[in-house]
Amino acid sequence: MSKPEWTVTVVDRGRPTLILRARNRVTGKLKEMASGSTKRAAAEREAGAWAKELNTTGLAEMSRLDKAVERFEEEYTCRRRKATETKYRTILKAFKGIVGNPGLRSINESMLADFSRQFGKGKSVASLASAIRHLRVFLRWCYRQKLLAVLPHVEMPPNPDKPGGRAITGEEFERMLEVVPKVRPKDAEGWRLLLRGLWCSGLRLSEALALTWGDDAPVAVVGIDSKQPMIRIEGGSQKGGKSTLTPAVPELVKLLRSLPHREGKVFPLAVAQRERASTVIGKIGQKANLTATAHDLRRSFATRWAKRLPAQALRQLMRHASITTTLKFYATDDCGLAELLKGQSGDFFGDKPDLATDNPTPETVENP
Repeated sequence: MSKPEWTVTVVDRGRPTLILRARNRVTGKLKEMASGSTKRAAAEREAGAWAKELNTTGLAEMSRLDKAVERFEEEYTCRRRKATETKYRTILKAFKGIVGNPGLRSINESMLADFSRQFGKGKSVASLASAIRHLRVFLRWCYRQKLLAVLPHVEMPPNPDKPGGRAITGEEFERMLEVVPKVRPKDAEGWRLLLRGLWCSGLRLSEALALTWGDDAPVAVVGIDSKQPMIRIEGGSQKGGKSTLTPAVPELVKLLRSLPHREGKVFPLAVAQRERASTVIGKIGQKANLTATAHDLRRSFATRWAKRLPAQALRQLMRHASITTTLKFYATDDCGLAELLKGQSGDFFGDKPDLATDNPTPETVENP
């Protein structure tokens, strides 16, 4: 096992004897002891002897991967959302399964490239990129905690220009609704309602399953009978980690107001776990001869509204943390520009009255 690297310096604190301070350059750990001398030259000799002892006898163990992961989970991931905490635990378990339990100082670019190669087998580019982003956070944390002397570089996979899935067309969505009884014969209407909810709301699957009529719920319908119903989501219940209050679009309002029950979950299903519901929706898509996911329904929602809203408004509607996501995936070439320009008229330079205004000035009204 590689031994830690210690450096020992002489410190004068005004005491009768000089102090020797040892620091591990890998772990950041400090040790101190009295030198037994008031002369710096003698103390320096003692410092050299102590450094040699520390570096050759291994009085302190160098931090290893498993111990660092334990600290990381106790000090960092425990303060994150449950889903985020689970993601880190899964990725770091996979990392240890591939590279073993090396000393942190031995983690280098070659080891990280090997992990990327093996972990990425059979996985999408997006899944691999997500794993590497989480691993990079862990490595940066180790570096800040002085557990790593050097921060190794880990190569990100090429970023795809398009999301992993695709928007479902209206005709394909109708096919999915038709085949629901073939996949879920006993509770077909409940699953049809969930599909319609995803189609009309743009909610993520976990958010839709948690959507509740009670105003005090983490994910709730607010003011359904008001002029503008809203969807409120607390920070701990959504990807961005921030609480939001978003207007419900007309198609969602129409669906929600048509429901006879207004207590408990909006989409009450026997299947509560997100993973299980995702599997069922995938099977419904297969039965309809499609490759479809719950997130594809969210993409469909965004694609439809991208033709009606400016990018900034669409970002708020989709609750994207960054407008870059909105622009990259949804503000595409086919964003309804031609339709938006139709009917636009008037003076765009500001030096003539607008004849198309709803409130014409006296100068623009013809004499009777």
